[in-house]
Order: sequence, then C-alpha cells, then structure tokens
Amino acid sequence: MKVVALVSDDSIELSMEERCQIVQKALTKIKEKIKQNYQNKRGTKEFYPVPISSIVHDYSKRVYTGERSQVSESIFSVDMSKKSWFVYDRAIVDHLEHEFISMIGRFVDDNELTKKYDDVYLIRNEETIDGLKIFEFQPGEDGVRHYQGFMPDFILYLADRDQQLAYQIFAEPKGDQLLNKDGWKQTLLESLDNIEVIAENEKIKLLGLKFYLRGDQNHIEEELSNKLGIDYRGFKFSMDKQK
Repeated sequence: MKVVALVSDDSIELSMEERCQIVQKALTKIKEKIKQNYQNKRGTKEFYPVPISSIVHDYSKRVYTGERSQVSESIFSVDMSKKSWFVYDRAIVDHLEHEFISMIGRFVDDNELTKKYDDVYLIRNEETIDGLKIFEFQPGEDGVRHYQGFMPDFILYLADRDQQLAYQIFAEPKGDQLLNKDGWKQTLLESLDNIEVIAENEKIKLLGLKFYLRGDQNHIEEELSNKLGIDYRGFKFSMDKQK
C-alpha cells in the first residue's frame, strides 16, 4: 500500500515515527469505510425516463427442484393471456404473488382503469429486467456511506396520453417472516413519492406502496385508491385459487 502525505515546502524530512503515524491514520480511515460498507458510488434522487420496451423482455424463472427444495412446490404458472393489463401471457409466481396480482386485477376492473387510462400494465419485475432497480443510499463526506438496492417485484404503469399523465407505481408482496429483515425496502418504497423525475413534463409520477401482506393486511388497495384520487369502495377479501 502506498500512502501519500501533503507537507509544506519548508518541512524537514519526516521521521520514521511521523511516517508510522500517517500510515496509522490512513489505515484507520480505511477501516471506518469498510465498516460503513463504503462504496465509491454517488446516489441520486433524480429519475430519467427510458422506453419501457428497451427494458422489459420475455422472462423465465429458475426454480431449484432438489429433494430438499420447498420453493419448487410453491411456484406455479398462471395463464394471463386474457388479461390485457398484464404484460406477459403467463405469470410464474408463488401464492402470495398470485394473490397480489388477483387484487390488482380486481382493482383494475372495479375502477374501470382501462377506460380511464390509455395504458394500464402490471409489469413483473424479474431478474432478467435491467434498469428497474431502486437504491437506498446515505451520503457521507468522502462518498456514500450506505448503498444497497433491490428490484420491487411489480410495477403498475398507468398513462393518460391526452393529459400527458403517467404513474409508475412500485409494489412488493412480502411474507411475514421477512418483515423485519426487509423493513428498509418498505421505507425506500414509501419515499418514492418525493422523488424528482426528469422528464418532458411534471405529470410523470413515481409512487411506492407499503408491502403487500397476505390478505391485504396493509390495506394496499385503499392506499392505491388514495394515491390515484379514486374513491375507495372496499371489498371483502377472498383468495383467488384459480390457476
């Protein structure tokens, strides 16, 4: 490791003890940055638009089918070819994700969103999609102290071309066992409402929803209604088990 120290022009040559002190200070700073998960990256609260067609592609999902795997038993494929608002012809999901999609379907139909908006699409945000990841970061004096991101499972896109109005709404179904571990993700989702979007007009909005929990315990349908200015009608929850 090479350490460079700035000294005045009239300074005498550094003693061995002074050199050791400089190296020690440098190592201390390196230690602090490692402990703070230091990364040489710059976060931004600005979002720039890109064509969705350049990001969303056909996707597949890898499912481990070993003898000890319980994941493969809970993942299944759902025919979505008759749902014009779902961007894929099939959804490869677990039961909680399927429950969320069913809730969005009811919300679209009950509020006649396909008549109110020219474009209504629910996008499954899979690992094969690049560019739809959001990040949490904390600026520091020498860079970014904390930097981590994730890809919310779903994005609801609504657009009214006449009024040049568009909503991009991020949502994430979440099992109860992951609430504490992934709490920072919900905080990040809820902070999206205050994000600045660099676009042609000010009517392009990014929104984030609280985690969707089984049985809609977080009242996501009501939250979505409020953010879109729709009168919340409420509904009696029932799990759609049709595959």
